[in-house]
This record gives sequence, structure tokens and C-alpha cells, in this order.
Amino acid sequence: MELIPLLHQILKSEILIDLFETYDVLVVYEYDRTYEGRADAYWAKIPSLGLEFVFNKSQVLKTIFVYVVPEDELVAADLNELGIDSFPSKQTAIESAIENSVHFTEGETNVFDDHRDWIKYEYSNYSIHFEYRDSVLSLITLEANNA
Repeated sequence: MELIPLLHQILKSEILIDLFETYDVLVVYEYDRTYEGRADAYWAKIPSLGLEFVFNKSQVLKTIFVYVVPEDELVAADLNELGIDSFPSKQTAIESAIENSVHFTEGETNVFDDHRDWIKYEYSNYSIHFEYRDSVLSLITLEANNA
């Protein structure tokens, strides 16, 4: 299954309906119940594939989280099966970006004393964000631009 073509798809597209029906996915609707001006959102998970999907208020798929290591009920995703390149380190991801002329940004941060390095590949209509926690690839985020 290729994930990148799913970005920018509407929730009720045939491809997403088929995928969600195959895995008996429940789509959750979150609305601004406290009147804070937040946009409505829709999200869904396929725990057995290590995937989480986030849709915008117009029900367009804007983000796919790919869990490379298990988290809560989500198993580790099989990156080969999902058509996603994997890099054992941030440095190898940087080298690949340079070798393939992919525009990228990089950085690092600490979240609750958890060190995280990241690199973000930037393409014309989407990006791929690789997050390394304690030097281990842990999360890949696919994000649609302008969604």
C-alpha cells in the first residue's frame, strides 16, 4: 500500500472508504465544544498497521502518522509494505536528501526530557518528517501541503 497518494484525498473517497472498511476503522469527529475557535477535525487509526490519519474541517486527509516503534495500541509499521524509505540515522537521511536533490530542513528538540532529532523532506505538495528519539527512528509524519 502506498500512503503518499492518500494525502489530499477526501474522507469519502473510494480509496479511503475501501481502506477503512477493510480494517473496520472508526472515524472520530472532534468539534469545538468549548467555543475556542478551533476548527473541526476528523481522525482515524489502524492500530494493526501502525497508522493514524488526520483530516481537516473539509474532510481532506492532511496528515498520516506512521509509527515506526509501537505506541499505545499501535504496532510498529512495516515501512517496506507502506512504500516508505527508512533511514537508520538522521545523518543517513541527510546524505540521501543531498544525493537525491531533495530540499530538507532539520532540527532537534527536547520534549519532557526526551531528546528528538528530526529531518523534514519537502516536496511540492507534501512533506515527510522523520523523527529520531534517542537516535532511533520512531515516527514518520506525511503531511499534505495546503490542506
